[in-house]
Amino acid sequence: MKTVLITGASSGIGKQCAILFAQKGFNLVLISRNTESLKELKEDIQKSNDIEIDCFSCDLSKEDGPNQVFEYCKTNNIKIDVLINNAGFGDYGKFIDGDINKYTNMIDLNDRSLVKMCYLFMSDLKNGGHIINIASIAAFMPGPYMAVYYASKAFVLNFSLAINEELKKDNIRVSAICPGPVRTSFWQKANASMSETKEKYFARSPKQIANTVFKAYEKRKVVIVDGFINKIIVFFTRFIGRGLLSKIVSNAQNRLLK
Repeated sequence: MKTVLITGASSGIGKQCAILFAQKGFNLVLISRNTESLKELKEDIQKSNDIEIDCFSCDLSKEDGPNQVFEYCKTNNIKIDVLINNAGFGDYGKFIDGDINKYTNMIDLNDRSLVKMCYLFMSDLKNGGHIINIASIAAFMPGPYMAVYYASKAFVLNFSLAINEELKKDNIRVSAICPGPVRTSFWQKANASMSETKEKYFARSPKQIANTVFKAYEKRKVVIVDGFINKIIVFFTRFIGRGLLSKIVSNAQNRLLK
């Protein structure tokens, strides 16, 4: 039986990935800062799935966070077959008005910890393993009013593409999943919100994203843009100059979010 490790597993996309992969017969290693939510999720999943579930509470934005996760797995003789790097957060507002500590913490979680997790678990993943990194359609464009977040996701996308090419000889596949807005607590944590109408038409559910993640695993796809509207948006970014694209995104952010 294969084992999947999921970061940011206590809610949203990570939680739905845990539920779906459990249904598909995977053992789980669930990582989050929220100990109580992990415990509740484990109990809920085990009611209807005969699998092994390990939970480890950890702040991956801290320098030694990924090392703690790696050591936990080694100490408990857990071999990881699929690594899903989902943990991350954003922030909405003018860059100059933001908190520099929040920005650096965002980079630490969205990028630095992801790189380190990939590096540490590389030996486990050789000969058939799969890394799935949650990027965003933000990776394809500049993002005024969410500048650091958009840039952090561009890093995730390009890093994933690069190491996927490098790791082919080791039979390791790397995928980048690129959703648009998702109906999670992300927006509250980012100091932003959508109206119910806008959310209905522009946001996807965590369950839909989890299905896209599993599709990437099954079909071993490298980049998947989730959702028809998001595919159209990403397609047209190819034909728009970067300066104009920045203005378009700026206007869209102001209309979509508040």
